Parts: sequence; structure tokens; C-alpha cells
Amino acid sequence: MSEFYRELRLMSKLACKRYRPTINSFVPRKLGDEELKNVSVPVLLLIGDHEVIYDRTRAIRRATALVPRLEAAVVPSANHSAQYSAPESVNSRVLQFLQA
Repeated sequence: MSEFYRELRLMSKLACKRYRPTINSFVPRKLGDEELKNVSVPVLLLIGDHEVIYDRTRAIRRATALVPRLEAAVVPSANHSAQYSAPESVNSRVLQFLQA
């Protein structure tokens, strides 16, 4: 198993004990309400303001209601891949989150 998958497995175990990534599953399944309520680590949810895959307002509302230690923010001028379309904004927000 590659280092990437070892780290992914470790992070997923820390965040949610029921998520089990496999080598063939690059997109995780949608977590249920109970699973989200059981996330015990701080979570930063960043969604681009040009998101087209899902409704960002609904996603933020659901996550905020269910994940106990969640911080959510909309990234200006970003799409679904905010880390690529607005890297400066994403990096700045991630650093703020990690320093808190």
C-alpha cells in the first residue's frame, strides 16, 4: 500500500471510523447523519462560490447542523476544486484554521 493510501486511511479513521477507502474508491460515499454527528475532530469545510456539483447552501447548512466542531466558509471566485481555482484564498483559510 502506498504512503498516500496509508495516510488517507489514518485520516479517515481519525475523522470517521466507518469510512473505509479502497484503492478503487476515489470518491467517498455520502456520510449519514449519525456518522457526521460522530466526527470528533475539528473540520474545515471550504466550498467555492461557483460550486456546480451540489448546492453549497444546503451542504453548509447540513454540515453545520451535524458536525460538532465544524467551521464552514465559502471561497470567493472558486469552483468545486477550490484549491486549484483559488489557491491563495484556500491556503490562507487553511492556515488560519490550523493556527486556531
